[in-house]
This record gives sequence, C-alpha cells and structure tokens, in this order.
Amino acid sequence: MNKFQKISFRSFGDFYDFLPPEEQELVDFLRDIILESEPDLSEKLAYNVPFYYYHRRICYIWPSAIPWGGLEPGSGVALGFTKGRQLAGDYLSGGNGKDVRYRLFRQVQEIDPLLVRSLVREAIELDR
Repeated sequence: MNKFQKISFRSFGDFYDFLPPEEQELVDFLRDIILESEPDLSEKLAYNVPFYYYHRRICYIWPSAIPWGGLEPGSGVALGFTKGRQLAGDYLSGGNGKDVRYRLFRQVQEIDPLLVRSLVREAIELDR
C-alpha cells in the first residue's frame, strides 16, 4: 500500500468483494471473456486491479470504484490494453498515456464479446 492506494487487496476475491454489485457484474463478464480467449493467460493483481499477462501485461479491468485509476466514481468499468494504441480499429478511445487505451462500460449489454476476444487475441500477438 502507498499514499495513492489506501486499500490493498490480497486476492481477486478481496478486490471483487470491494466492488458494488453493478461493477461486479461487468467485471465477471469481462473476466470470463478474457480468460476464455486464451487459456495461457495469467491473472494477477497490479495496482490492486486484475491485469492479464501472456509474456507481459496485455490488458486489465479497472472498475471506477477503485479511486486511484482516475475514473469518475460510478462511471463504470474500463477494459484497458497496455498496447491499445497499436490495436486495430477505434473501439478503444480512452487513455492518456503513450500506448494505453481503454473502453468504459456501464452495462453488460454494451460489451461485444466477439470484439473483445478479437482484441485480446490481437494483444497476445503483439506480445509474442
């Protein structure tokens, strides 16, 4: 824990239990899509949110309930890609870093599972 992160989760379960129900639903849906996209991905908490790794970090799920992510509280859940700027299309629009791009979701119905799987696979190819 540091001065920016006043909370420290020991596990995904601790992280998940901290979230409001509407964000839990979004996290569940996105997590399932990501993990089903590639069985060799690993999930680890970094900055107290789940990041997904192939060789390196490829994507993450950042709920707005986690305050140090810069998202407006109650604004939804972001699916971010560490090399998002290099991915095809304009589906990912948020992000203020050099490469990171994300998409913010408020409802499960906004998520296109086929497109998310495609982005995950493309991110894995960039990581190879």
